[in-house]
Amino acid sequence: MVSLPAPVALARLVHSLTPVGASSPVYEPKWDGYRILYSAGKFYSRNGTNLTPLFPDLAPVLTARLPADLVLDAEAVGWDPVKGRLDFAGLQARMTAGRRLRAVVERRPAQLVAFDVLAAGGEDLRGRPLRERRKVLEQVLSGIAPPVVLCQQTTDIVLAREWFRVWTAGGLEGLVIKDAGGTYPTREGQRVWWKVKAKATLDMLAIGYTGSPAAPSSLVLAFPGARDDTGPTHHRRVDDRADQGRRQITDPASASDRRQLPAHLRLGYRPADHRHSHRALPSRGRSRCLSQDRGTTARRTLTPGPSRPRPR
Repeated sequence: MVSLPAPVALARLVHSLTPVGASSPVYEPKWDGYRILYSAGKFYSRNGTNLTPLFPDLAPVLTARLPADLVLDAEAVGWDPVKGRLDFAGLQARMTAGRRLRAVVERRPAQLVAFDVLAAGGEDLRGRPLRERRKVLEQVLSGIAPPVVLCQQTTDIVLAREWFRVWTAGGLEGLVIKDAGGTYPTREGQRVWWKVKAKATLDMLAIGYTGSPAAPSSLVLAFPGARDDTGPTHHRRVDDRADQGRRQITDPASASDRRQLPAHLRLGYRPADHRHSHRALPSRGRSRCLSQDRGTTARRTLTPGPSRPRPR
């Protein structure tokens, strides 16, 4: 039997969907949520912190539906039906909610997306290959309805590329790649998986800055050519150390039930069934990378002007 907290499998960042070492690769979405080890109504973070008090909406449901000896590796996620995106901010709000936790949970409910199983039926499964653990996971979660969700998985690299292209618009961070023959680690810090993270580029005009011209500490940026009812587009100040605009770069998808992931993020969906529209941004001038973190690369476009431009 596996007792919690326990070591979790980690992923190494790569830039290819065919990493060296993955002899039989399988692909899964990389969720933007809290990594969770779950068993018998208890939730633990990847670092061993007991997060059970933060999930009063999930604990009783999972306790009633899942066997007590089941140990899952999963991600706790939320979905914002208004923005059509994964709601990571909603999960973070639980951390500081205090006595308002129940109200936060009711407004921004969570789900548990399970992608691996460490133990079931009284057996420690970590020494068995992923393909066998996956069969056990599918069997255990067969017929289970949200808020428990079985994570999608495919061996088809063409479908994986389409997932990467379409699903990252809904807030997914990218893809996780695993070897179907790989076992689950029993020691801390073992990177036995791989991850590819999505990046989005915003080409914008730099119309002002703070700090020195050679090394500005922040920029005032504007979308090229965009206008609103009062005139030129709104300006946005971007700090070099921050990840700005990651959650505003796509049009929202729809979700009919805020307690469920929309159809295109659930098992069995094929990307041809869903469409996202994207606003094309014109690019002008010379650009260089401004910031890159958690999936977004902002660019500053250098345009002719005085040596000390000031924010408008």
